[in-house]
Amino acid sequence: MGMEAACNLRVGKESYRGRARMDADHIDFTGQTKFRFRLSEIREPSFASGTLRFDFHGNKIALSVGDRTEKWYDAVIHPKSPADKLGVRAASIVRVVNLDEEAILDSIASKKAIITRDRGDSCEVILLGVDKPGDLKQLPSLAETLRADGVLWVVLPKSARTVTQGNVQAAARLAGLFDLRQVSLSDTHAAYRLARASARRNNGARIAAAAKPSRARKTRD
Repeated sequence: MGMEAACNLRVGKESYRGRARMDADHIDFTGQTKFRFRLSEIREPSFASGTLRFDFHGNKIALSVGDRTEKWYDAVIHPKSPADKLGVRAASIVRVVNLDEEAILDSIASKKAIITRDRGDSCEVILLGVDKPGDLKQLPSLAETLRADGVLWVVLPKSARTVTQGNVQAAARLAGLFDLRQVSLSDTHAAYRLARASARRNNGARIAAAAKPSRARKTRD
């Protein structure tokens, strides 16, 4: 998600100014002090007069990020599921490798997606669970069965310290995959998004075409 903005924050009777970042499963505030508000622990959220208000562990919180505040309120009351963050749709073919996290798999199943562990299937979405750098050696063979416009996600525990972004980036390049982007799937797991270079170029071309102003045709008198 990654929405960030200047922020006015009130915690009980104390007021703070700084910057806040809305992530997939929490709001981080950085200023004179730091706060983290996990979305799953927010209670009684409301929006009025340009301010997001909620209860957090018995503390009354008031937060404003200007004209973006209502969008943040929507994100709090309608948090994205792991399947939403992974871009899984109904009837998507999703291959799962070395991953048994129930919350993620149940979320994918709720989308009526087709979950497979067969390496021979051509897939729109591939999830590779990674606990150590050696697990990334599977990327080239998995990429061979990824559809041209598909996405491969490297999923790892947030507590993992042995796998770095540099490890993922190096392995992705060897597999011909790019578009490195990290998302938070849950309180316990994060994922790196990888796609083929051609898919990234095609997406960029579509965006550029949509943004390009059209030229009016010249007409003769």
